[in-house]
Amino acid sequence: MVSHNLRSPVASILGLAELLSGQPMPEESSQTCKYILQAARSMDNLLRDLNNVLSVRATLEEKKQIFSIRDVVYNISINLKREIEETKTELHVVIDQRADELNTIKSYVQSSLYNLVSNAIKYRCEHRRPIVKIDVSKRDNRTVVIVTDNGTGINLEAHKDRIFSLYGRLHSNRDGQGLGLYMTKTQIESLNGTIAVESEVGKGTVFTIIL
Repeated sequence: MVSHNLRSPVASILGLAELLSGQPMPEESSQTCKYILQAARSMDNLLRDLNNVLSVRATLEEKKQIFSIRDVVYNISINLKREIEETKTELHVVIDQRADELNTIKSYVQSSLYNLVSNAIKYRCEHRRPIVKIDVSKRDNRTVVIVTDNGTGINLEAHKDRIFSLYGRLHSNRDGQGLGLYMTKTQIESLNGTIAVESEVGKGTVFTIIL
C-alpha cells in the first residue's frame, strides 16, 4: 500500500521535471533539472519493482487451476521465438506424462520458467551454440523441473549470497535489473516449492525447482 501510494507524488515530480526540462534556462539549472528527472525515474522504477515483488506474495487459493506444464513450455518457446532463432538456441524438452498436470498458480510457474529460459539465452557462451534443456518428472509425489544450460555459468563461491537477492546482478556487462531470479524464487516459494542452483563458470548452470 505504501509503495503504491508513493507513486502518486513521484509521478507529479516526474511530470514537473519533464515540463521544466523543456524550458529555456541557465546551464546550471538545466543540469540540476536533469538530475531531478533521473532521480525521479529511478524512484519510479524502484516502486514498480516493489509493487511487483509484493504482489507475488499475495497467493490466493482461487487463483489455482489445473493445467499442462507442456502447454506452459510451448507458450514460453513462442514468446521467446525471436531470441531462440537469433541465437540459434537448441531447446530440448522432456516431460514425464505423470508430471505434466499441475494444480497450482499457472502464471507463477510460467513466469519462473520464462525467467530461467530467458536468462539461459541471455547469458550464453558466445563461442558455442546455446543449449537449454527442460526436464520435468515426478519424485515422491512432487513435481521436479530441471532447467539446464551450457552458458557462461555462475561463480557460486563469489555470488552464492546474491543469486536470489533483490537487485543481485551477477553480470554487469549484460542488460538486466537483477530482479528476475529474486522474483522467480519468491514465486516458487509462494507455491510452497523450492529452487536450487548448481553452476560452474564456463560450463553452465542447472536450476532445480521442486513443487
